[in-house]
This record gives sequence, C-alpha cells and structure tokens, in this order.
Amino acid sequence: MIYLTRTLTGAIRSTSAAPFLRSFSLQHPLQISKARYDKLRLDPEALRRHLDKNSEVERYKYATRPEVREKHSRRGSRYHGAHRDDEAYQFVAKFQGWCKRHTWVREQLPWKTHRPVLHDVKVEHHCSGCNWARRGGVKLWFQHLTQPDNWLCMKCYLPKDDLGRAMPTGYEDVRSWEELVKRRDSLMVTAATGDSSTPS
Repeated sequence: MIYLTRTLTGAIRSTSAAPFLRSFSLQHPLQISKARYDKLRLDPEALRRHLDKNSEVERYKYATRPEVREKHSRRGSRYHGAHRDDEAYQFVAKFQGWCKRHTWVREQLPWKTHRPVLHDVKVEHHCSGCNWARRGGVKLWFQHLTQPDNWLCMKCYLPKDDLGRAMPTGYEDVRSWEELVKRRDSLMVTAATGDSSTPS
C-alpha cells in the first residue's frame, strides 16, 4: 500500500508502508462515527482528505475564536501540571530538547536501532510503531539505522516504561544534561586510551 510523506511546504512523496490500521479512540480528531471512520480508513486518500479538511477547520477556529485558544491553554496547563512530578515525563521533554538542539547528540552518539533526525520543516512520515502517518508532521523523527524507510515518532521511540532501552549504548542510565556530557567525555577518553573499564 502507498502512503504520502509530505512537508508543510507542500512537497509530497509516496512511501510504502504496512497496511493502514489504527484503532479508534477518543483522541482521534474525526467528528464522525466509528462505523464511518472504519469505512474511511479503508481508503487512505479519502481519509487524508477528511483529515486535511478537519485540520483546516480546527486551525480556523483556533485563529478566530479566543475561547478555543483559552480552552487549549487550560488543557495544556492541566496536563503539564499533572505531570510535574513525573520523572519519566520530565525526562522525555529533556531528551527531545537534547535531540533538537545538539547536532552531536543526533550524529555522534552510538544509537542502537534508530537515530534522531531533525528536519528543517515539519514532515509527515509513516510511523512503524503507531502504524500511522503523523498528521500535520513533526520535525523530530527516529530513523532506523539499516532500514532508512522505517521511522518512529518520539512517543514510540521512547516509551516511558523503558527509558534506558532507547538511550545510546553506554548512556542507558543517563538522565540529565550534565550526566550526558560527562558520559560522552568519559567514553571519548576511554576510547582514546583503550581502557575498556566501565565509565563512571
């Protein structure tokens, strides 16, 4: 089956992917019944048109209705407040920042299965974890090291119940920027001296 990978500048390219499957949930933005959604998802092009139309409506409402913007703001504040003491949630935010701001994190660390790729514009890839094309696109994706057409979104690459598994080799227990830099420097010294002992 063919999917579209699209940047927000309008450039579109087709990519092959797994069968188009997604479970229906309350988080899905479609204002339609489950039966209608199940029918639409059998036709990716029709579903894409519906999603794009829905996005246009939502963007217009957000731009023109102050109460909609206020609702979004309150929802975001409640969500962040509820996770203020959630160490896994806080780490995911930090990890995303490291990958976005520092080229050496993306390109020089020994990633295990996927490496972070930061696009200049938001890009829609088919996420092999969600089995879904991320509508609207995102800039940060995780590309498989040996299968360049295999992508994971942030949520699928970094599951909160196993943070260490997603970290580069030798960095599994790192949870802060200071620890990350210290571990990098320690491993560089280890490599230069040929010392195979585990860095502190």
